[in-house]
Amino acid sequence: GLDPGPTTKRMGTGLGIPIAFKVCKAHGWDISFAINSGVGTKVIVSAPEAV
Repeated sequence: GLDPGPTTKRMGTGLGIPIAFKVCKAHGWDISFAINSGVGTKVIVSAPEAV
């Protein structure tokens, strides 16, 4: 998994992405990240269709 780390946000905790990763994996969803330095991070979550 992803470990919590430092944040550059004044009010942040550094826990958002690790929590999102754990929730997605617990439900069997895929999660990926596209990091664009200086702009931000795009989070892509893919969940299977309900049967």
